[in-house]
Amino acid sequence: MTCPKCNAAHDGGKFCGNCGSPVEGNVAHTQSAGEAAATAAPMYDSETTFEKLKQSSQNYMGYFLDGLKNPTKKSHNTSPNDFVNGTITLVLYALLFAAIGYTASSKVMMYFDVPFLSIFFPIFMYTAILLVIMTALVFGLSKPGNSQLTFKGALSRFGTFMILPAAFLLVGFVFLLLNVFSLFAITTGLAVLTMFVALTFSIYSYKREDTPGLDALYSSLIAYVVLLVVLQAIAENAVFGDLLETIETFSNF
Repeated sequence: MTCPKCNAAHDGGKFCGNCGSPVEGNVAHTQSAGEAAATAAPMYDSETTFEKLKQSSQNYMGYFLDGLKNPTKKSHNTSPNDFVNGTITLVLYALLFAAIGYTASSKVMMYFDVPFLSIFFPIFMYTAILLVIMTALVFGLSKPGNSQLTFKGALSRFGTFMILPAAFLLVGFVFLLLNVFSLFAITTGLAVLTMFVALTFSIYSYKREDTPGLDALYSSLIAYVVLLVVLQAIAENAVFGDLLETIETFSNF
């Protein structure tokens, strides 16, 4: 500790032994100011983080609504920020699909304890893998003749087209929670159907009459063949097999 007036070393006491100036009050004042600053800093950081999250959620909601109103126009006018928005949409789709799978299993086997980890996470993982492969197909099949196309750009466009499937899935999940099973089946079916439509539209949007490379129709056919192989591999996977076995075991009771 040093004297605030003469900077002489001070071992303790209320007054400086060198110049006689009061020391303890200034030290206490300095400590109080430091403690106040240390207390205020986390509050500022938390407020800043909250504002950023609020702004990000507002931006995504605007993006989601624009893509829902006019998906084709929105997908052709994506911005660099839409890579994040497109990623959120794909993750949202996978989460909703997994939530529907677990909730539907719980309702079918209502008298049994349905294991959450064994149902939710395999469905989420395989849905996410499928969406990543679909994005890679959009990029790989559209890249010839589009030298400036990047994977981020392909994901932004495909993610924008996936807004409508995600919306169908969200509505279907609400119908499932309300036990309106007929409307749940319709909206969930539309969510799956429009997912494949989104793939086709994403590929076609990069193809023009004068664009070199494979025709849009053949590109889409190749994409569907690859997806059929992937879906077959997923169905034969041990983890997915365990999931089906678990559901089958409970259904036999």
